[in-house]
Amino acid sequence: MSVFDVVVIGGGPGGYVAALRAAREGQKVALVEEREVGGTCLHLGCIPTKALHRTAFYLRCFKHFERNGIRADLKGFSPAAAVARKDGLVKRLTAGIHYLLKKSGVVFCRGKGTVVDRGEVEVSGPAGSERLKAQNIIIATGSAPQKPPVFPFDGETVLTGEEALSLKELPASLAVVGGGVIGCELA
Repeated sequence: MSVFDVVVIGGGPGGYVAALRAAREGQKVALVEEREVGGTCLHLGCIPTKALHRTAFYLRCFKHFERNGIRADLKGFSPAAAVARKDGLVKRLTAGIHYLLKKSGVVFCRGKGTVVDRGEVEVSGPAGSERLKAQNIIIATGSAPQKPPVFPFDGETVLTGEEALSLKELPASLAVVGGGVIGCELA
């Protein structure tokens, strides 16, 4: 069983920043994350939606060129290329977080963290299970979107925000249900 001063469960902005801060204060730290560091903001929210919004902004500007005396031909728009650019940004920023964690001496444990006893976290992941002993445990697991049963989420007609951010073709029409940050930015 590995022993740490601090074990952080959750690798989003709250979790990885807490882990980095504890490491900077001289603590031996482990960060447990089931998916990928960066959380919703980096993978499903702020960063991806703003990257796609920037592409839409450029398209809107392009449509106004001629009225401003600039002649140019738009050869086409590739939603797949816009998604690839977004994915590249997310990948680069994720790698940056991993670099900071490694440089700070934070041990990254990929898997689901469960508090099983006072001061003990079990990590269940691709490499099996292991227990971490910790003097302090920080739970920074964030949130997950609700999937109301009235909508049959099928990944084709009814999408989650995650699926909508990865569309390779634009739909003819789109209704966004939910007025949170991700819903508003998708709209």
